[in-house]
Amino acid sequence: MSYYYKVIISLIGSLCFLLVQPLLAGINGGRELQETALTPVVFLPGTGNILYVDQSVDQTAAGYTGSGDSWANAIPELADALKWANDNKTQFTSGAPLKLYVAKGIYKPKYSPEDGANYGTDQGRDNTFLMVENVHLYGGFAGVESSPTERVLSAIGAMGTILSGDLDENDIVNGLGTSLSIQNNDENAYHVVMASGDDQDLNVFIDGFEITGGNANGGGDIWVNTTVSRNAGGGFYLSTSGKITLTLNNSRISGNSTDSEGGGIYSYAYAPFAISKSPHSEIILKNVHVIQNYAIGNGGGIYNLSSIVKKRTIGCFLQSDIL
Repeated sequence: MSYYYKVIISLIGSLCFLLVQPLLAGINGGRELQETALTPVVFLPGTGNILYVDQSVDQTAAGYTGSGDSWANAIPELADALKWANDNKTQFTSGAPLKLYVAKGIYKPKYSPEDGANYGTDQGRDNTFLMVENVHLYGGFAGVESSPTERVLSAIGAMGTILSGDLDENDIVNGLGTSLSIQNNDENAYHVVMASGDDQDLNVFIDGFEITGGNANGGGDIWVNTTVSRNAGGGFYLSTSGKITLTLNNSRISGNSTDSEGGGIYSYAYAPFAISKSPHSEIILKNVHVIQNYAIGNGGGIYNLSSIVKKRTIGCFLQSDIL
């Protein structure tokens, strides 16, 4: 008997099973059907509107649900939690934001933010962590804390929760200033973190992360509410026609690059829209290290373009290279 006949018989057998199964279920009270049914994972924020994320969660533990309502039921990937948040963003408000508590580990972007058919699919270098309005990210957890105040914070912003665009995990970063060298990053994501809007204000809140491995050296654009360039903003890409407010605490931005502007952070607030007071950017940094990023154009560390620019820094260290 040839291999092809075996495959056909196997498929026929599977079809027969599907046809017979309901009959067996009817005879035995539905027991067989219940045993073979697949239950989709449903994310469910816990007390305080918190979703827990932990790459190291024991998914084989008895009672594990993956709902994200506790550390024991943590969602393994931040990309999945953020995609769910974006798909359900109307549920969250400025007064009652969703909070994502993320344990230490290296998390990579899994999904494209591009509007249309590519949204939520793996598109390689276009993948990014798409930020969601009224969703706050907290990293640096060991996976047992009940509050961000219980975390052990680092004085140099290296919290151990890493958002990495280094898809092959092979970047080599050496030197500082004019001696800075970043190698093996040709396959890296264009943008590690993104927030993009059209006719809306953007508010991004991140506390306790390292953002690394973005390499915005691509050609062309994608559309995420508005045009997004692949050659700006390796670490952060923020763009809208309204106001941009980036609040970044206890974090580190390092090892990012661009062929134009904003190796570490690119923030562009352009023409105003009707309900926005004015197009401007406000970047608030507290205990943040911006180091070992470069841009061939301007803003190796931070590039902020708008009619009004406001930057507030508390206990920060900024050192990058502008080529």
